[in-house]
Amino acid sequence: MKGENNVIKIVALIFASITILAASPLTRATFFTTYVYLAPQNIIGTEYVPCTEFTISLVVENVSELKVLSLNLSYAPRILSYRGHVIAHAEQINSAQFAAFDENGVFFLNVSFRNGLTFVGPSQIANITFHVLKRGETALNLTVIQIMDASGNSISYETINGYFSNLSPYDANKDGRIDIEDVALVAYSLGSYPGHPRWNPDADVNQDGVIDIIDVTLVAAHFGQY
Repeated sequence: MKGENNVIKIVALIFASITILAASPLTRATFFTTYVYLAPQNIIGTEYVPCTEFTISLVVENVSELKVLSLNLSYAPRILSYRGHVIAHAEQINSAQFAAFDENGVFFLNVSFRNGLTFVGPSQIANITFHVLKRGETALNLTVIQIMDASGNSISYETINGYFSNLSPYDANKDGRIDIEDVALVAYSLGSYPGHPRWNPDADVNQDGVIDIIDVTLVAAHFGQY
């Protein structure tokens, strides 16, 4: 009986300790990883034709007392052009600077908040709008320059980059149009599979792990499309 009471006391002590630790902002920062990423992570679809626009969110997830965030977002300038942005948490903004270097494909943002922002889970920091110039694909890469808390300490973080593509899956050579070159590319790889000397994953348009007559037929059926 005495042993059982000791076990109950130990369990209660452990539970109390966990409860106290979980309530601490410092412990939260230790327990959770801070992420900086774009949402949605992938913008994919042939409906993003030239002259259309889309908006992507800059998100920070799991952070304690976020005071300063400074970063670059890079993209292919021949595919996309910066159109505008809106910063969230407007009532908390102390200062904000931005610059778009479209010729180099870089958007710079630096924002500081009056009081450190704390949240467990995702929170939008900004919404960024891009104009589509032509068909193609590009990485949307985040490079964090500085992320700092209210005490002036650097915050440990991980970034997750994004991706944009408005190419058709049947555009095997990814030049923005389905034509005889795509048919020829797939035909050349006919009968190949991963590890084969003529294997080309872009020619496996139905992504079944083998390039066969079905792939040729699919490309031919979409001939002339973009």
